[in-house]
Amino acid sequence: MDAVRIRSVQPEGRYRAGRCWTAKGVVVGRDELDADAWEAIAADPILRAEPAELEDQEAAAGAEAEIV
Repeated sequence: MDAVRIRSVQPEGRYRAGRCWTAKGVVVGRDELDADAWEAIAADPILRAEPAELEDQEAAAGAEAEIV
């Protein structure tokens, strides 16, 4: 899974593209959001998208497997 951590630079987080992005960060797969959501996130000065660490990617993949 090619994953990205999206985090808010504000401690209280940020609501954008139908989700709440925390200061700790939320790991998402690149295919988890549509093009409009990625565009909104990229244009938002409060949000940062960065590569997710391998451990985060594995945890996110495990969570997806449990949901299905």
